[in-house]
Amino acid sequence: MDILPFFLIFFFLFGKIAIISFLYSIPCAIISGTLCEWYWGTTLGKSIFKIKVIDDFGNDPGLWLSLKRNFLCLANFWPIFSDYIPLANDNWEKEFTEMHFSMNLNNKICKTYIVKENKRQEIKNLLYPKKTKAVQ
Repeated sequence: MDILPFFLIFFFLFGKIAIISFLYSIPCAIISGTLCEWYWGTTLGKSIFKIKVIDDFGNDPGLWLSLKRNFLCLANFWPIFSDYIPLANDNWEKEFTEMHFSMNLNNKICKTYIVKENKRQEIKNLLYPKKTKAVQ
């Protein structure tokens, strides 16, 4: 979603061909995503869906963590292959290879989470419960 505005700018305003516009858009989306997540905790695409990025402590990610997270978004498109071999007595099944994309690999590595904006305060309250005096 965040790559689309950059693609359209390169394609229509600068008159680049589609593949070049796409390739130019990737670093632009990584840089703008990093700065937006660091400053506001969200990007253009995430704000449309009303979601935010938080770290283990419920805060917006720092600049370095956000840069690492956005750069690792490219790793989400690296497929994971797994072979399926049926049991010996399952004659009706055949062997095959499955391909999976892990769309949250960057969040696992960086220990960040995507949450709904309206749940962020609730998460912070669970992480940091308010200390109250015990009633005597």
